[in-house]
Amino acid sequence: MALVKKAKEALDADDMMKVRDLLQHAIGARPDLTGTDVRPILQVPKGESTVPLATGDQTGTNVVTDQLLGRGGLIGTDVTLLVLAGLVALAGLVFSVRSRPADTTFRRRCRLFEELEERG
Repeated sequence: MALVKKAKEALDADDMMKVRDLLQHAIGARPDLTGTDVRPILQVPKGESTVPLATGDQTGTNVVTDQLLGRGGLIGTDVTLLVLAGLVALAGLVFSVRSRPADTTFRRRCRLFEELEERG
């Protein structure tokens, strides 16, 4: 509660960044992995209590992130795995053709219809 009281005093002094830091510490926020203090969630300009939000076709940010680098081309491991997957698929196809029964449902139906035609 001491941190909340300090945050109230900072709010009266209109220091929103300090208010945010104190309240985040009050609820148990810890420093991030870089070792810096609690990073602010939203930057509030000095002397203002809110941040102007984006409207219409505005982006709402002036921060440009770094370009995400692609993964690049296929490497030896990728090619090996692709060839292996193709071989497994081919082996499965060959196995399914070779292991099907000689007496299929289609042939049984053909024989049944032939027998029915012979009987008249």
